[in-house]
Amino acid sequence: SAQLREATVKSIVPLAPHLDMRALGHVLRAFATLQRDDEAAIRTNTTICLGKITQYLDEPSRQRVLIAAFCRALLDPFA
Repeated sequence: SAQLREATVKSIVPLAPHLDMRALGHVLRAFATLQRDDEAAIRTNTTICLGKITQYLDEPSRQRVLIAAFCRALLDPFA
């Protein structure tokens, strides 16, 4: 369900400080998939949440993931 996916994305923000890099890697892979979701609100909230959890990523992951994610978000017709 779209509501469950959206709630899951939003719930990652308060959980992110407690996750290790391995778990955050799984989150980033899930976010990459969610950025291609059919629901525009989920794509947008995924990008917003990704921006909020960047402080918990290591530098190489941050650069690699954010460039790709924000470029994808710029091409989104909803934004």
